[in-house]
Amino acid sequence: MGFSDLKPYHLFYIKAGNKTACIASLFFHQEICGIFDVLTHDDFRKQGYASNIMRYLLYYAKNHGAKYISLTASSKEAVSIYKNLGFQELGNYHCYEYKKGTII
Repeated sequence: MGFSDLKPYHLFYIKAGNKTACIASLFFHQEICGIFDVLTHDDFRKQGYASNIMRYLLYYAKNHGAKYISLTASSKEAVSIYKNLGFQELGNYHCYEYKKGTII
C-alpha cells in the first residue's frame, strides 16, 4: 500500500502487480476527517480492495487524531461496505459520474 502525505490531504493506494487497484483519500481538519474518492479499478472489483483500504483509512485516521470520520457513498456497493464497517446512513443525495471513454 502506498501513501502520499500532502497535509491536510492524504492519498492512499493499493497496487496489484504493476497496476493501481484501488485509491482513496483522507482530508483532516482538526479532529474531523473526511474520506473521499474511494475508487477501485474495474479489473479489481469484488476482490476486497475497497474494504481493505477502508479498514486501513479508519485505522490511520483514528491513530492520527480523528474523533469524527465522515464520508459519502456513490453506489450501492459502497453503502454496503461502509455499513459493514460501522457507518450509519444520515441521508441521501444525488451523485453524478462522468463516463465518456477518455478523460481530458
